Amino acid sequence: MILVLLMAFMMFMGITYFSHIRTAVGLQPYRSTRQVTLGPTASPEELDRLLTGPQARITSIAGFLGLLALLVLMIFKPF
Repeated sequence: MILVLLMAFMMFMGITYFSHIRTAVGLQPYRSTRQVTLGPTASPEELDRLLTGPQARITSIAGFLGLLALLVLMIFKPF
């Protein structure tokens, strides 16, 4: 159950995060980058705000804590 919830959370957070970044640099989300014309790009300040935002840290911390919880449950077998 923990693994399924963790995967769903990390996929949601990761997809939205990288979708915003792709849009900011002028790429279309979920499209192949071969022979694609670039769209409008965001300002450097907007791109910096996206890249330094908390979403990537939240996703990686959630993944680490979920992995730690799974390891603790496998090692100590409390149930």
